[in-house]
Amino acid sequence: MHVKSILSRIKPKLSLLKKVAKNMDTEQFLKVATAQLYSLLYYASQVWLNQTLKAPYWNKLRSLYYRILRGAIKD
Repeated sequence: MHVKSILSRIKPKLSLLKKVAKNMDTEQFLKVATAQLYSLLYYASQVWLNQTLKAPYWNKLRSLYYRILRGAIKD
């Protein structure tokens, strides 16, 4: 499934971004996150991000989205 492949591609990038986040301010972090993570997360989202997506995948995507945002506030 497309969602699984997206999650597997984003998680390593998110881990790396969190490691270097201490050297960035919030604005820089959000720029990098937008370019490297959100671009993957929302690529072709019109096709798969709809009401037919099963709840476990919604939850995984939502969780990943919030993990990215928490990185911006150094949580």
